[in-house]
Amino acid sequence: MARVVNLSLHRVKAICDRYVDLAVAATDLSGVTAVAIDETSARRGQDYISLVADMDGRRVVFVTPGKDAGVVERFARHLEEHNAVPGQIESVSIDMSAAFIKGVDEHLPDARVTFDKFHVVAHASKALDGARRAQQKTDPSLKGMRWSLLKDAEKLDLAQLTDLEALISQYTTNRTARAWMYREQLREILDRKQIHVVSKMLRRWCGNVMRSKVEPMKDVARMIRRHFDGIVAWAQTRQTNGFIEAINGLFQAAKRKARGYVRFKTRRTVLFLIAANSTSPPSTRMPDDGRHPLRFQKADKKLTVANYMFVFSDVSGCPKMRHASAEDAVGPVGEVLCSFPRVHAASALFRGAEMESVVLSLTT
Repeated sequence: MARVVNLSLHRVKAICDRYVDLAVAATDLSGVTAVAIDETSARRGQDYISLVADMDGRRVVFVTPGKDAGVVERFARHLEEHNAVPGQIESVSIDMSAAFIKGVDEHLPDARVTFDKFHVVAHASKALDGARRAQQKTDPSLKGMRWSLLKDAEKLDLAQLTDLEALISQYTTNRTARAWMYREQLREILDRKQIHVVSKMLRRWCGNVMRSKVEPMKDVARMIRRHFDGIVAWAQTRQTNGFIEAINGLFQAAKRKARGYVRFKTRRTVLFLIAANSTSPPSTRMPDDGRHPLRFQKADKKLTVANYMFVFSDVSGCPKMRHASAEDAVGPVGEVLCSFPRVHAASALFRGAEMESVVLSLTT
């Protein structure tokens, strides 16, 4: 973008930082009742940032450094600064981090904690792989079966299914086969929606595992017993961290492409831009900032813009530029307001007195 508009990278970054700050400052959190909290690595080593997402609105509302109990404390203060109170949060989806659990207990006292099914099953899959590795030292037939055991059965090809069925038929004497069956039983239990049924079956599952000789799976049973209420809550809330995990994945991809981000403010800006781009349609409203003399006037579903540089890419992805006149820039909201053929996507870049720019995405 800096190359396209002939501005320095630092200027473009400052513009992005400013408008993210304005958008976050204007956020109203009075209607937020269910949130998800997760962390992602910011750089190599023990350097993390944590995200909080509104699960009903499917939007990231808070980004902060660290992954300790202070993350929840800072989020509680953030709520109070944006027309909300910590007591309004009724449900929180987190992983089984002791720090996050402590933070929720202390700063979101009315929130019900949910540990989603996918985290629990992931622990069981890790235990299954541990059992396979231990047995593989004495049983060479298990070599090459890692993905046959870890992948869902419906995603296996015929050869993998044949190998898996042969292994499962030995479940009475094969600990890896029993570990696979325990994992599948756990998945089936957590798919149920009756909380009392899930509670009863989960206790029975833990008892059966603890009486077995599959040591890695016993660790999963102990973990479930420690976090029993939060795991059972999944049956009612069905609240997961899937959305926020997807945002984390997009951030990691952007970080690799940029060869890393050093400053926290840059990471925060990138996360909010990624989240907004993934969850929100393009907006035609800009912050009420007197520093920018050019304005959008919105009336009768018409959008009028004058005196700006029009930047767009055609279907081949080749960037092009043109100064647009006021006549070119009048049309229904949501349409690309120019006469270029085969327009795929466009951005209106404002030219203010201080050469600052604001980006508005318009798509056909």
